[in-house]
Amino acid sequence: SQAQLEKALEIRRRDLGENNADTLASMDELAMLYYEQGQYKQAEALSSAALAGRRRLLGAENQDTMLSMSNLAEIYAIESKFPEAEALCREAFDHRKRLLGPEHPDTLTSMNNLACLHYQLGRMDEGESIYQQVIEVERRVKGPSHPQTLRTMNNLALLFNDSGRLDEAETLLREVLAQRRIVLGDKHEDTLSAMGNLAEVLRQATKYEEAESLLRQLIETERRVLGASHPTLAIHLNNLGRVLVKRDDLKGAEQFLRESLVINEASLPKGHVQIATAKLGLGYCLTLLGTFDEAERMLVDAQANMEGKPDVSPAWQAGAITYLVKLYEAWD
Repeated sequence: SQAQLEKALEIRRRDLGENNADTLASMDELAMLYYEQGQYKQAEALSSAALAGRRRLLGAENQDTMLSMSNLAEIYAIESKFPEAEALCREAFDHRKRLLGPEHPDTLTSMNNLACLHYQLGRMDEGESIYQQVIEVERRVKGPSHPQTLRTMNNLALLFNDSGRLDEAETLLREVLAQRRIVLGDKHEDTLSAMGNLAEVLRQATKYEEAESLLRQLIETERRVLGASHPTLAIHLNNLGRVLVKRDDLKGAEQFLRESLVINEASLPKGHVQIATAKLGLGYCLTLLGTFDEAERMLVDAQANMEGKPDVSPAWQAGAITYLVKLYEAWD
């Protein structure tokens, strides 16, 4: 896909110029490919240029311009640039609801994105309310097994998980995973995402054996499908490391936690919460191994990068401090 999209953009820039609807379409599509690959800096630069071009050429209320708003908002959100993400997401939603109607697929996508932002910023009640509205419409209009219906169910399950409603999250994710395997296949990124999300719920529910088995299957597939340097792979390597810590396999855990940190630092902006999470897991593992100097460096940096951030829950911020206390107690 990357080779074809880059060639198309090269030809269109040469023959049609930058200020052309087809050129801007290629820019937007290539930006989202970079996003899927985890190349967020390149994705943001190209997506931002595509949106600016579409605003000039097509106007803010054109469907392609609204698509660019939605796409760039997704990129901003994964980079933890939440004010920018929310502003664009709301603008796209307002235009889509007024011009396309409340049940149009694009309007529902914007609602889903808004709910995700509420959830990431800890506004759980607002996020759940929007997700439930979207699921009701999608089940009725698109069907219960439509990929977009399953996407919203998956997102609601994540919210349940972070709210401590583990039984509800597990039930919903098992349904999502089963349907995605049927509809999309075992190697589709959405299926892999559901596997990772279910494994994390199982870890939190202390079902460590099943969580480990699922994560090992997932990581083996992601190495082939996503490649060895994708930030999504890093999340699941980190989660497997945390499971192995609970199962007292500290050396095995350390291997996966170090690999996760290397990938995160290479692919994400400095100070990103995912880097802090990786350092937190590795720091705790090193504490248990008695490698106190390195553990301290990891945990102090993780705590500093989590403190006061709106996208980091109070439980995670308290957890970072707890790990530091455990380190200093172990270190006497």
